[in-house]
Amino acid sequence: QDELLDEIELVDLGEHRLRDLSRPVRVFEVRVAGLRQSFPPLRSLDNAPTNLPVQPTALVGRGKLITDLASLLEREPLVTLTGVGGVGKTRLALEVGAEALPLFRDGVWLVELAPIAHDEMVLATIADVLGVAGQTGEPLATTIVSRLKSKRLLLIIDNCEHVLSPVARLVDRLVARAPGVRVLATSREPLGIGAERVRAVPPLAEDTEAVELFIDRATHVEASFDTSDQLQAIREICTRLDGIPLAIELAAARSRMMAPTQIAERLGQRFRLLTGGGRTAVERHRTLQATVSWSYELLDEVERLVFQRLSTLAGSFDLPAAEAIAAGDPVEDFEVLDALGHLVDKSMLVAVPGPGDVRYRQLETLRQFAADRLAEQADAVDVQDRHARYWRDRAVTLGRASGGTDYAAVLDAIDLDLDNYRTAFAHLLATGQTRDAVRGILALYGYWQIRRPREGLRWNQQLLTHTELDLRSRLQTLGFAAQLMGHVGDFRTAENYASEAIALADSNGMDPPWGALMAQLMVLIQHQKDPSSYRQLYERALQAARDDRYRRLVTEGMRGGVCSDDDLPEMLEHYERLSAEIERHGDPVLRCAVGIELAQLLRRAGHHERARAVAHSACDRRAGPTAFGGATLTEAGFEVLNGGDTTRARSLISEAVSIARDEGLTSYVLWGAFMAAALAAQRHDVATAAVLVAAADRHADRLGTAEPISRACRQIAQGAIDAFATDVTAVRHDGELMTIEDLISRTLDSVA
Repeated sequence: QDELLDEIELVDLGEHRLRDLSRPVRVFEVRVAGLRQSFPPLRSLDNAPTNLPVQPTALVGRGKLITDLASLLEREPLVTLTGVGGVGKTRLALEVGAEALPLFRDGVWLVELAPIAHDEMVLATIADVLGVAGQTGEPLATTIVSRLKSKRLLLIIDNCEHVLSPVARLVDRLVARAPGVRVLATSREPLGIGAERVRAVPPLAEDTEAVELFIDRATHVEASFDTSDQLQAIREICTRLDGIPLAIELAAARSRMMAPTQIAERLGQRFRLLTGGGRTAVERHRTLQATVSWSYELLDEVERLVFQRLSTLAGSFDLPAAEAIAAGDPVEDFEVLDALGHLVDKSMLVAVPGPGDVRYRQLETLRQFAADRLAEQADAVDVQDRHARYWRDRAVTLGRASGGTDYAAVLDAIDLDLDNYRTAFAHLLATGQTRDAVRGILALYGYWQIRRPREGLRWNQQLLTHTELDLRSRLQTLGFAAQLMGHVGDFRTAENYASEAIALADSNGMDPPWGALMAQLMVLIQHQKDPSSYRQLYERALQAARDDRYRRLVTEGMRGGVCSDDDLPEMLEHYERLSAEIERHGDPVLRCAVGIELAQLLRRAGHHERARAVAHSACDRRAGPTAFGGATLTEAGFEVLNGGDTTRARSLISEAVSIARDEGLTSYVLWGAFMAAALAAQRHDVATAAVLVAAADRHADRLGTAEPISRACRQIAQGAIDAFATDVTAVRHDGELMTIEDLISRTLDSVA
């Protein structure tokens, strides 16, 4: 035996998250002399492409069902799990996803639709999870399908029942166009499309799995829980609760204060559980409602009111939000904190520990129940208004802080509560509180511009449909819409918005909203090469920004947009001074933008080494993977391309186009495509250069994009194509048929 042990070696593979385990465990590889010594990397949840969450408790039962469903997904493009709320559809889907992870090289991705209140947000939510950004002039569904058509992945779409139509339409297209994609949906009813395979999730076996679940959860809440003389009562509870996991877990949570016999007696008083066969989905829904009602009736009056009011909060939320919205006659401010603790203890609210403060969320079934109870109250509209005004005010507060040195933390904070901002803005618009909606939406302009320009654009466009918008608000909205539209690459529409704002202001004797309009108008004129108009606008913008240091720095950063050779010495002096001032100010976005402008001027003046050094520095200190980070990379890529460093240029172009794809910045996609075409031409790859130029030309013409970098790179590529005198008619035709997503893929392939 000792000799055998001497031949065994344990190799420590470190800690890994494994399916069905709530915490990471240390894994060892056993090696024995004479046997195979090399194995593939461990396929744990840590190193697999997935966003599946760690589960805090073990799944009870379902083992065979998990295996069967994973096998079914190998053959079928769409499997829908149906069943009553609380039967465990979501948890089962997560376990199936973890089981099937090795089958999908591009990962398993979970999309949670429970917080989504409107059909219009479904595609955006799915796109966010998949890292797909919309592209100008192309339906988002087309972009998603185009991105996924060559992928091998499993998409888990959870809680579809309230948004069936948009989910069904997208999945139907995925089934037809993306053969490697599998969809596992959970819903209280089928999606209703031809390729769907529906699997009803049954309740747990009442006398085995359900009993095991009750004992497991009761032991979690009460370590000394003793089953020795309580098995009969536990079986009765599980039978009368119809084997529904959520109902059983809610009952088991009372084990801290009640014995199973007492719980069983109380069930007799509170529930009218169906017995016998032939139960329908509606009846199972009533059973679940009875279970939640029973837990709800155990709350005192303050706890009930707080529970109801928290249902207005979408997704997770923090303590200040809970206190602001739950407090109000007859609930005193100081009572909210205690009520939150009691709701967590009674399993009516989930506490979610995070890297900072604890956040909270209601399980969706409980949230819906609470919302129904709130709707019965006389103050229901007041509570919803309080929610909307709170998030409006929070948007205004954070919006003021989004231009400082800690802007990334501010933007992260907005991201964390984005579902609540969306809910608040939608409520304000739907209830005619347009002025408040304008304040909240426009306050987050910095966030929309940097993190979600397309969503910001949608909100601004929605505001413009409201005829009751006052003149000042309409001018601001037009100005922001112009800048955001230019930001995503549609310069023609941007110019229309800007022109409309100026005409509206002039006709009413008002000043246009130069803070939003000026930059966009200057960019447009720069594209048109109109130095005189550019300088006039610059002077007006500088005058408008004289009392606002940040706006002044932004405006001064645009001075070099139109610069003749005679102006170079003065312009270089201006940007050297400006760079030093911005360095002291500390804003990373301005630092990157001005650094790139300085690099361009240095290159024009013949200081190539310093130009490349400044461009490299701007990239190294860029503002993260944001819209501005993508712009920095794009322009820096052009600088190093001109300097002859093709390896570095390819790397920068690849990163820039990836960011542009993820953020929906179509103009930067086109810049990158033209630069990739120039690189292809330099290595004599005429076919790639031609197809990229043709595709980028088509979309640039459609969107009105014609900035200097694109023009310069296109000239390089086209010159090489013409020099080789090769017939590129066929490949140009292929390029003209490319979608934006096709162009992105071809560009990234060419610089890989």
